[in-house]
Amino acid sequence: MPGTSSAERHALYVAMVTTLVQLHTLDWRDLGLEDFGKKGEYAARQVCVCVCVCVLGLHDLHIW
Repeated sequence: MPGTSSAERHALYVAMVTTLVQLHTLDWRDLGLEDFGKKGEYAARQVCVCVCVCVLGLHDLHIW
């Protein structure tokens, strides 16, 4: 991150991890997210995206 000191980056990374830890303590079902997103085949979709971005060079996925 250009323009940030080592201490600033450290603080940012600690804040990011702290936020992720807090998010992972939540139960998505209690939040009413059962119907959010596509069901199943998560890994297959992720592999497809990675292949398209990394191998095919489709960095602008919004054009699909």
